[in-house]
Amino acid sequence: MNAADNTIGKVVAVSIRIISAVIFSWFVTGILLIPFNYYDIHAAEGNSSDIIYCPVTGLVADGRKNCVYYKFSGSTHILYGTPGSTLINEINAKGNYEEYRLRLTVKKALFGSYIIEEWDLDKR
Repeated sequence: MNAADNTIGKVVAVSIRIISAVIFSWFVTGILLIPFNYYDIHAAEGNSSDIIYCPVTGLVADGRKNCVYYKFSGSTHILYGTPGSTLINEINAKGNYEEYRLRLTVKKALFGSYIIEEWDLDKR
């Protein structure tokens, strides 16, 4: 065994440990956030519903995964789902998503977050 093989082995071992640590952290964070998310939803139940209109900045409709990109509070967000998938496919085929806006029915939750109750695309 020469020095090059030993160095490659060390690089592979360190890479595997880093990847394992990242995956472990991701799972632990997800598990720890589950109770908070349920509490956040429960806290929002007593609040009234509001309607927010957001400009659509992009659209993906590939049959398996439909998503809408929209602008809210100065940053871009992604909404995954299939309500109105026929409309999403039609808009995607025409390429005219700029003519639509996203209508969100939301409830204000903790720390300035919102719980989305329903959403749809409306023509401007």
